[in-house]
Amino acid sequence: MNPAEGIQTLTPAMARRQFFASGAATERMFRPNFDQFGIARISDFAPLLKTPLPPARSTIPLIMWLTDGQFDIRIGVQLWSLKPGAVVFIAARQIFSIPGILHGSTGYVCMFDEQFLARHTGKSPTVWIDQTAVLEARAMLCQSGLSIGQIAAGLGFDDLSSSGKLFKKYTGQTPGNFRRMIETDEFMLEIT
Repeated sequence: MNPAEGIQTLTPAMARRQFFASGAATERMFRPNFDQFGIARISDFAPLLKTPLPPARSTIPLIMWLTDGQFDIRIGVQLWSLKPGAVVFIAARQIFSIPGILHGSTGYVCMFDEQFLARHTGKSPTVWIDQTAVLEARAMLCQSGLSIGQIAAGLGFDDLSSSGKLFKKYTGQTPGNFRRMIETDEFMLEIT
């Protein structure tokens, strides 16, 4: 692609045609409805992927979990060299590229259409992510001596105010009040 044309936004079907070798293995991996929900082993798709994958945008979110080996991925302008145990989330329409995958790397890639996820779980991906962040914040407030600001920063929040609002939205109280309840043993932890 000519750089002047911009960065492509690709559906799973378009990515399959442009960046994967054709053949029976690719056909097995891209089953019907793969564009709505799919999980593939890195060891299955890596040999079929024509790397380096140039910068592109996906129409659906991707989650990658590396269990062994090394996986290089560029998200926006940041290059990440993923090591075993790493999990990366790529939001829909986020620019990313894959410079390379070390031979023998293992793990999983999951892709899902946001409407599919909402239809089958009753929650949007945003709600899932928000609730997971709040659950992690609750655990850190219970189990660590970190300040509320350190916890918010560790969870990727740029400012304390937005993290506090999100926390209160899902728990009904501020992080400070939650921590004070823990310190005085006046609470029962409910997972929402």
